[in-house]
Order: sequence, then structure tokens, then C-alpha cells
Amino acid sequence: MSSPILAADRAPASLADDWLVALQAGRDARHFPRELSSHAVATLPARTMIGLEDSVLRALDRGEHEHFLLTWRRLEAAHLLAEARLQDIGQRLGVIGASAVVLQRHTEAVDTARARWDRLAAAAKPLLRRNAKQADALDADLRRLLDDRTADARTVMGLQAMPVRYLPATAGPLRSEATFVPDYLQGADNCANFDAPVETGAEAEISTEILAKAAELEFEYTRIYDFVRTGILTEWYPGSQRGALGTLRSGRGNDVDQASLLIALLRASGLRAAYVNGRVTASARTLAQTMAIPAAGVDALLHRALRPHEPIYEGTSEPVAFRFDYTWVVAQLSWDDYRGSAAQQHRGLTCVPLDTALKQHERDQNGSLFPSLGLDVDSFEASYLSSTPAQDPLAALMAMAEAWSGSQGQPLERWLNGRHVSEPPQGLIPPTLPFEIEGAIAVSEVLPAELEVSTQLTVSADDMPDLDVQVPASALTSGRLTVSFLPATWADQDLIARFGGLLDTPAYLVRFRPEVSLDGRSVAVGEPLAPGEWVSLRLRLPTGEDVVEVSQRLQVGGYAAVVLSQTGPVSSESLPPPLDSEPEAARLLANLGRRYYQQWNDDAHTLALLADETVVQPLPAVGFVLSQLDVERIEGLPLRISLDSVGLDAAMRVLAPLARNDLPADLLRLIALQGSTLEAR
Repeated sequence: MSSPILAADRAPASLADDWLVALQAGRDARHFPRELSSHAVATLPARTMIGLEDSVLRALDRGEHEHFLLTWRRLEAAHLLAEARLQDIGQRLGVIGASAVVLQRHTEAVDTARARWDRLAAAAKPLLRRNAKQADALDADLRRLLDDRTADARTVMGLQAMPVRYLPATAGPLRSEATFVPDYLQGADNCANFDAPVETGAEAEISTEILAKAAELEFEYTRIYDFVRTGILTEWYPGSQRGALGTLRSGRGNDVDQASLLIALLRASGLRAAYVNGRVTASARTLAQTMAIPAAGVDALLHRALRPHEPIYEGTSEPVAFRFDYTWVVAQLSWDDYRGSAAQQHRGLTCVPLDTALKQHERDQNGSLFPSLGLDVDSFEASYLSSTPAQDPLAALMAMAEAWSGSQGQPLERWLNGRHVSEPPQGLIPPTLPFEIEGAIAVSEVLPAELEVSTQLTVSADDMPDLDVQVPASALTSGRLTVSFLPATWADQDLIARFGGLLDTPAYLVRFRPEVSLDGRSVAVGEPLAPGEWVSLRLRLPTGEDVVEVSQRLQVGGYAAVVLSQTGPVSSESLPPPLDSEPEAARLLANLGRRYYQQWNDDAHTLALLADETVVQPLPAVGFVLSQLDVERIEGLPLRISLDSVGLDAAMRVLAPLARNDLPADLLRLIALQGSTLEAR
């Protein structure tokens, strides 16, 4: 049997010609000294040594003494080649004038590799002389040493539970807050809120897209108001999770995010505007019209959305109104330009309250289509998971629905008409709000801190203090958050340059620092780590009084994008943002995650329509898109790190059906199955 080591370690063609001439002259050229081929010796031991060590373990487990002896001899040969490679690297370091730090790393690495081999050889020596059938405790010593290796197994995606969580928690009680009467309510011409210099925040930043939309609306205040009121779907969730840009892109948002969009568009038109967060009372009928559900379901939906509230009863069994915290806008504008003769008394600039979120929505309600299809979700799911279907779950269900629709003469479009805003444009600024104000909690041109949903990303490793980064959820749903690695010091960067690039640099000689970047700009950098080690990525999201956490792992030297997505359209990044310092790979990773959530959002929405169910998503979905590395090692040392593949992990999606029918659990299972199918593609 030919040795795989000898077969792979071929000499360059020029040397082979010299050997042939020598052999023809009667000299044995097989033992001529020759320069080590960096590629051959670097690649061969790294790929074969781990395989040979695995073969040794299997031979021990099976009691195959002859196979053990043969494999061990091959492992010894691979060790000699590894020694030669390390010596070659040492010589190269001297030639290129490596720094003292790098030379010290090389010396320590060589000592570690030799010590490991000495321990392996000492444990194997008695086994080379005995019959493998005779049980011996020395087997355990060798197994322990061989098992004590750095695990480079790739992160396997999609093996955890389905990526949908049901959040049974209810919204907590309303907090005790001190309220006050805002200035604009104390007099029609009182605009004390805008006496100070302008303050702005990232959640209502005037981006290129915001400015373009304001220009499209001709910077006209009433058109801006009508656009947000009639063009943005109202959803229910706590705090700011989209910001102005995310709300514009998705065409949906809650009261806080719609306020951010309205403020950004008004500011882009030269107007000053501020957030008003306060305690309000709205009728059950008004809320039901906004949610497009029966009034009896308002209380349940507010709980699903994690929005604290108090129902108000007036001698009835069902609430007639609800008290809750809400956010609207106060803007400084020339009101008489839009209110006609009735407002001519208000000359000049006036502070006017504006709300766009409480408005009428409509939706067809035809009942769930699942019973008509004879759908048994248990059987459907089991059949799908136990076979190799040609269609994804939604496509299979749509085929069933279309067949039923054709046989019954029922147009399927009746079930696929989703909730939509049914308010017509008003062409003016309304003089009243659709709720009663009990008092203001905060009035600010910058989003109040209590309305910001803050995520915490932690990068941790055994040899490094935790690297914690706080990022607003609104920045993540419309931006790009990445974890990458950069050379730890100038000596590391210099070494990489001297070797001609990272792929040609022996990985054990360099150190990297983890770097967290937002939209291509560095926000945090950690401590030095060795290539090939593993770091943990943990993301935490608040859920009222609790916190949910998702995690994934990434090898040092890799790249990861953390993707957050609310419902609705998800825009891919076409052009890099200003001051973007990241390579194209960062944008590609983030866009891969965005495209996944765009498809899953669409599919989940369709499934909910078929089930005639209202589904609330109180938190953004979280996903990781990570590079998978191929780490080549000799004697346990990482020699070469290269990209193997890219993996996507749909880590978490929290959904809460309103449960108007008896199929909410089945619906969640179908949404999860569809998401897992898309994840595996």
C-alpha cells in the first residue's frame, strides 16, 4: 500500500529532472538535499495528521493491532514533515526580519508542538510492542492525549429547535409616572419646546432616503402628514424598533416609529418637531379599528404586543376604553396656512400636536381555510420532515388551496387580502387628536431613553474580557452590525505583509482582536486572540421585565453579520453607507440575512392570512450569518485559515397569535417549518 504522505510530497519538476540525470549517471539521487516546498509540506501534514490521529483512535477502539501499527508509522512520518515545516518557517522568519514578539511566538509554538508529540510517543511506545487484544490502561492514556485537540468542527446550523418562540408573557402593569401639562397645551402660541437649539437623534436622522421622500412630497407639511397617516401600516410592539428609516422602508411601524418618520420628514422640510410621550385614553372602538379586529380582542392584542395598559369599564362586561402610554408629535408650523379662516387668529408659527398611528384599518375576515383543506398539521409536518419534498411547505399548502378554490368556485384572493389603511388623505392638519391626554411624561426633540429598545451584543472568549456593545434595535433593523477580526498589533500587520498576505502567513504566529462595527464604522475592539479559537456571540433583547438571549459561536479570523428584522419588507443594502470601512464581504453577509427574512416575512404573512389569524411580533427576529472556516493544523498549531462556506442561523423569532380561532399552535408550527426550510436552502 502506498503511503499518502510519500505520494503527496512530490518534488518540483525542475528537481525531478536533476534527479533523473543523476540516476542515469549511477548516483542515488533519492537522498539529495532539497529545499522544502512550502505548499507541499504546509498542506500535507495539516490535512493528514488529524485524519491519521482519528485512524489511530479507531484502531484502538476496534482492537485492530496491525492497523494501529501501520497508521502510527504514517503518523510518525507526518510528524517528521511537520517538524521540517516548522523549521522552514523559523528560517523564513529570520530572512524577513520578523520582530522579537513573533520570534518568541514561534519558539513557544514549536516547544508546545514537540511536547505534545513527546507525550503521544511515550503513550504509544508500550502499545507498539503488545497484542491489542490484551486490555491495557495505556490505551486510555493515548486516547486522552489524542482527544485533547482543538475542536475545529464547523458550526452546524438549524439543528436546534424550530426558530419560532411563543411568548406567553403578558404586558406588565402601567408604571407610576409623574405627568405634566406640555407647553403647547397651555396656549395656542406657546412654543417654548423649541426655544433651545435644535437637538437630533439617530432614530430620526435625515438620511438620503428620508430627504428624497420629503422632496417627493415637495416638502409640504400636509402631504407629509397624509403620507405617514395613509401610507404606513400601524403595528403594535413596545418602543422604537425601526426608527424613521426602517419605518419608511418597511411601510409599517408602531406609534413611536411613525413619530420618528414624521419628525424626520418634517425636519427635512425645515420644520422643528419633537416627541411627546404621555399617558392617554382611547376608546376600545378606536383601537379595534386601528387593529382591524373585534373590540373584544383589543385587550389580548395589547398583551401580545407587550404594551402595558389598563382597561376601563363603565358598568359593562367588556372594556369601553383603555389607558396606556403612547407617543405622538408636536410640530412648529404655520397652522393658519392649512386651517383656513377659522384659524386666522393664529398668526405665525404655532405648536400643533400630530398623530398618525391611530387610524382605521380594514381586513377581510373569511375564517380559517385550513379546515376546508382537511389540513392535519401533525401529518403534514411529519410527512414533510420524513421525505425530500419538491416544494416548500407554503408552496404545498398553496397548491392545496388553489385546488380547493377551483373546485368550490371560491376566489382564493379573498383570503390573501391583508390588513390595509382605509383612511383617505385629509389635505389639512387636523385640529384634534384621536385620544384624550391625561398628561405628558416627556417632551423631547430626541427620542426619550425609555422608548429606545436597546440590544446588547456580547463577544466573549476564555482568554478575553467580555466585549459588550449596546446598540438600539432601530439601528440594527435598518443597518448592518458585524463582528470581524483585525491584526492585534503593528507587528501582526507587518508580519502578514512580509509573508505576502494572510493566507500565506502561518496562522499561529499572529493574533487578532475582535471588532464590532455598525454600518462599517468600528464601535468596539476586544483583546488579542489566537486564530482558530472560538468566541461566543450573545445578543440580548428586553421583553418588558425579562430579557431573551440568543447565541452563536464564531472562529477567530471569521466574519459574522447580526441581522434583526421586524415584519414586512426588508431592504437589502445596495450602496455602502458613508464612512464604511468594511470590505464587500460584510455587505454580502448582511444582505444574505436580509433576503432570508424578506422571504420568511412574506411567507409567514401568507400563512397567517390563510389561517385568518392576527399575529403580533413584539420583538425583532434575530439571525446570524457567519463564515465557516477551514483551519489546517500541524501538531495542534493552526497553520492556515481559509474560508470554507457561509452559514445562516435563524436564531429566534417571537410570535404571538391573537388566537381568534383554535389553530394558533398549528399556525406557529407551519411558520416555523417554512422558516426552517428556507434556512436550510
